[in-house]
Amino acid sequence: MDTTIDEITKLKSGTPAEKMAVLTSLAKQQTPAAIGLLTDSLADPKWVVRKHACDLLIAFGPKLIEHLAKVLASGNEDQKFWVVKALVALGRDSVPVLIKALNKGSKSMRVHAAAALGEIGDTVAVPYLVAGLGDGIWRVRRNCYEALLRFGDKTLGELRKAIFSDNEDVAFWSAKALGKLGEKSREILLEALKTGSNQLKFIIAAALGETGDTRVINILITNCKESSWIVQKRSSEALAEIGPLAIPGITGALVKATEPQNYWLLSALAHMGDPGVAALEKLLVDEGENFRWNVKELLARVGEPVLPVLERLTRHKDKEVRFFAINCLGDLPASASTDAALLRGLTDHAWSIRKISADALVSRGAVVLDRLNLALDTGDEDLRFWVTYIFRKMGTMGLQYLIKALGDSNKNIAYFAAGALGDVKNPQVVHPLVRALGDPYWPVRKQASESLRKLAEISVPQLINHINDEDENIQHWVLKTLTAIGPTGTADIIRLLKKGNEEQRFFAARALGVIRDPVAVEALAEALSDGNEWVRLYAAIALGEQGDTRAISHLIRSLGEPSFKMHANIAELFHKFGERAVPELLLALKSENVAVVRNALKILGSLQARSALDEVKSFLAHQNEELRVSACEAIACFKQEPDTVEILFKQLARTTSERARLRILVAAGDVSREEVVPPLVEVLEISGNQRERDAVTGILVGMGDRALPSLVNLLGNPRVTARKSAAELLIRVGEKVRPYIEASLTRDDVNVHYWSSKILRALDEAKVGAAKPEPSPERSDA
Repeated sequence: MDTTIDEITKLKSGTPAEKMAVLTSLAKQQTPAAIGLLTDSLADPKWVVRKHACDLLIAFGPKLIEHLAKVLASGNEDQKFWVVKALVALGRDSVPVLIKALNKGSKSMRVHAAAALGEIGDTVAVPYLVAGLGDGIWRVRRNCYEALLRFGDKTLGELRKAIFSDNEDVAFWSAKALGKLGEKSREILLEALKTGSNQLKFIIAAALGETGDTRVINILITNCKESSWIVQKRSSEALAEIGPLAIPGITGALVKATEPQNYWLLSALAHMGDPGVAALEKLLVDEGENFRWNVKELLARVGEPVLPVLERLTRHKDKEVRFFAINCLGDLPASASTDAALLRGLTDHAWSIRKISADALVSRGAVVLDRLNLALDTGDEDLRFWVTYIFRKMGTMGLQYLIKALGDSNKNIAYFAAGALGDVKNPQVVHPLVRALGDPYWPVRKQASESLRKLAEISVPQLINHINDEDENIQHWVLKTLTAIGPTGTADIIRLLKKGNEEQRFFAARALGVIRDPVAVEALAEALSDGNEWVRLYAAIALGEQGDTRAISHLIRSLGEPSFKMHANIAELFHKFGERAVPELLLALKSENVAVVRNALKILGSLQARSALDEVKSFLAHQNEELRVSACEAIACFKQEPDTVEILFKQLARTTSERARLRILVAAGDVSREEVVPPLVEVLEISGNQRERDAVTGILVGMGDRALPSLVNLLGNPRVTARKSAAELLIRVGEKVRPYIEASLTRDDVNVHYWSSKILRALDEAKVGAAKPEPSPERSDA
């Protein structure tokens, strides 16, 4: 007993040599316990121990087969492996046990039994191995198949019957085995391939494809044109499996006839790997345009497997080949690879290829948006242009990307995007287009305006909100756009004028003034009673733009606004009314509001309303100096009235305020007649106010040629101060006075001669001084 315990201990933890010694000792005992320890050792960690245990078990002979069969059913994988080795070594005596295991054993038993039967090679096992080809476990079927191959021609009878089995797995693996077994077995398959059912042809085609037997190529090519889809499919797959050897037959058949069934031949080439891709590429190039277009739809059906061919063709030197390839790519489902090829087509040097690439990407729809967006960030301007074109064609789907393109640094792209957004009737585009009205590039601003005009139905409400935009460009183009939109947008603006908030009503009134649609007159007339003064003002301006006299009284009311100067266009409106405005303006002169009276005087003057002249003159005696000066400024507008100059200088003489005098002098200068020169020079003589003298000098110099004859005449004035002032002014004018001065030398007046000569000398000195070169800086040795 102690010895047994010692042996067991060594089997568990001894060295391989100790274990093998114990096993040898146990084998001599031939007791069930010893046999059990031997079979346990088939799972030992060391291969040499497992091998030694197996050899010892084999030495027991056939009497141990039943025991080994039990181990095959219950042992671990190592034990099963060595049991199979032992059973194989025991030869034919093991066959019944192995057949039983193959028929009824566990999955693992069946796997190992099939392999063992093949190694033993007893033909008794053949029918059982053939039956095992239909096992539910692939490894069992595979081991039965490999076992049958070991038997060679001895299996032909069973396999010939098996290919007609109702079990497709049995038929397939049998056909596959026949394909591998040699000449005789393949003859069986070839005959069945010609005469068998579609199902059998399908099975045999699949099996032969794996064998790579080139003799069946023509039959498989013929089968690709069978009516049965499954036969066509398997025959095509078989040709792809055969590989390059099948290429000549396939290409020959493709060239010979154009028919729908050629799809399967094209598919075979496409699935053949690099050799098939190269062959298909050569075929599409060499066979010409008609062949290419005849197979185009078939290539689309083949799908992604033809992508490598088409990608290579997109780089071909022949434009027609590239054009065809891009067309085909457009037929393939969207994928990263196909879309990348189409994007590359957008950079082709041929416009037609860029165009069809773009159209193909448009047809992809939403799935390509992100890829196109990435392309929009590239440095390739041509690519960005075509991507923008695609977004335009996509309509709403491409909206956000077009808006992004609107800010592109390439202004041609921004211009194109601005135009493209005009075709997208979506409110989201309006604000970006309005902001584009401020783009530094004029064509972008112009195109954005055009798009907003096309989108008038949705753009008008937002446009009027930007009438007073801080950006002058935007403000200018908003007004320009609204003007171009014209009556189309009137209904929306009237609705805002009536029902909008204060800001909207204000902008609506301004917009209607720009559009000048007669339809808006009544709505504007109603707005004259609006609770907001600015709405009333701009409603009046809008009415004035259309010449509606109902606006006059409201416009006159605005004359008292402190910010009247901000609305110089109001004064222009009175010019549109002309004499029709005079009665209301005369009534305004009776107002107690000084600002109203002052501005009414200015407008009457600018209108040169002779019917109001006497009323204007009456203000020359008004107690309010501001109104007296305003009357002077108004009278100065009547330039052709004979007493205008006299009135102004009489009023100047009665005025002491510096500010008022300066305004009257400026008004006198605005008359710009020769007779204004002498009194202005007189002011220059006697005035002790330098600002006043500077103002007069500026006025006279500003009069230019109109003042020169009078200034020359003043050189003979009895007063020395007048002569001196005139001479100084003439010298200040410069060379322009020389002809006048030279002509004055012919006069008999001594004073004129004196001052004319002095002026000419001054002009000559100025001329010489201007011509003298600047002195060069001294040279320094430093």
